[in-house]
Amino acid sequence: MDPVLDYAFEAAALHGARLRIVHAWQTFATLIEAGYAVDADQIEDDLRKEVVAAYQPVRRTHPGVEVADDIVLEHPVTALANASQSARLLVVGAHDRRWSAPQLGSTCHGVIHHARCPVAVVPAH
Repeated sequence: MDPVLDYAFEAAALHGARLRIVHAWQTFATLIEAGYAVDADQIEDDLRKEVVAAYQPVRRTHPGVEVADDIVLEHPVTALANASQSARLLVVGAHDRRWSAPQLGSTCHGVIHHARCPVAVVPAH
């Protein structure tokens, strides 16, 4: 199971809160600039299916948690900072960088600086 999703579901269950899962995708503009024909609705549908499939195993262990998934076509830091404006807690993952401790990536670092609520950084392993 994914430790970040586990933590987020546990926190939501503990506080009786709705869990909003945000998946931000920035490559959309890059594809258009490169001259590709892009079907934004199809991309969003495909991404939503992947996101839902990723959290389904954890959701089954927390059937009482209401989940809203949000696919956002913008920079991850912007999307998560915007989502934090109406959140009680923002949960993000730290990548395993093969050192003894997880390291903050650029997205995590940016979110910590721009979030409008507390941020929980969860090691991805």
